[in-house]
Amino acid sequence: MKKITLLQLLPALVALAISLPVPVHAAPKDYSGQDLQNKNFKDENLNGANFQGANLQFANFNNATCKNANFRDADLRNARFKEAMLEGADFTGAKLAKADFWSAKARSVKLAGCEIYLARAEIVSTKGLNLDYKAEALISASQEATSGTLTFHYADMRNCLVLGNAEDVDFRDADLRGADLSKAENLDKARLKGAKYDENTLWKIDTAKAGVVLAAKENAGKAEPGAAKSPFVGKWLIIKGVEGAKDSGVLKIRADHTYEWDPALSADKPDVLSGKWSESGDNIVLDKGELGQTWTATRATRSSGVELQLKSDKNEVRVAAQE
Repeated sequence: MKKITLLQLLPALVALAISLPVPVHAAPKDYSGQDLQNKNFKDENLNGANFQGANLQFANFNNATCKNANFRDADLRNARFKEAMLEGADFTGAKLAKADFWSAKARSVKLAGCEIYLARAEIVSTKGLNLDYKAEALISASQEATSGTLTFHYADMRNCLVLGNAEDVDFRDADLRGADLSKAENLDKARLKGAKYDENTLWKIDTAKAGVVLAAKENAGKAEPGAAKSPFVGKWLIIKGVEGAKDSGVLKIRADHTYEWDPALSADKPDVLSGKWSESGDNIVLDKGELGQTWTATRATRSSGVELQLKSDKNEVRVAAQE
């Protein structure tokens, strides 16, 4: 039997490879401006979807994945986001009255100016209803006792109105300047460490005990002497699962040549790193970053947006997207 060499098979293999279909990644869905009242999006993958200006009253987003979705100016009154993944989503200008965010993961979301209802915002009162014991017990059992694991870590909540039960809600490092939390229940039991507030924030808490940070008055856009004008300055979201990142993270690069790096947003007690950075040609170098290593940051503009590649002196790699 005559043997066939690999070289003889090569043309056939090349032809086969060319004929195979190239996988095409589905583009983010566009629902902008549509009337989607009562629409069921439960369990769907809606990463990057565009819902701008859509009518989404009573829509069901329970357990949906909506990372970086655009909900700007959408009508989301009475919508449900129970256990939804909302990291990086933009709700600027959206109507959120009575929307249910029970146990949602809303890290780094944009909620400036919105009205947020936490769990137990609407509690059925059994007083005066003349119910028998079993009916009253059934109603009581159906109500959310706490806010679950609702997370607004690093969220932009400037000028928000926050109502409902704030017990165990994660507001760590959120921007609460101008927010009204004066009517929120159990705010003293919320997680507020590192949250930013100003003289216009309304709440009744012991700020020292809560570990919140009083924001300095903005300096009308004037840079401080010696402040860097580097394009690296800003907030970067480290992408989980890309290169060596085992978790989502946040890197804040400041104009005063300092940085703050939270390598694991899922950690209950985050180990936030801080240090200094310096310029190195077109790149910058962060001293003593994640894993105690020195990291070189390279900035690139791609079709998906602006990205930052971080490479350590021991060849660890992270990729971050600009907020």
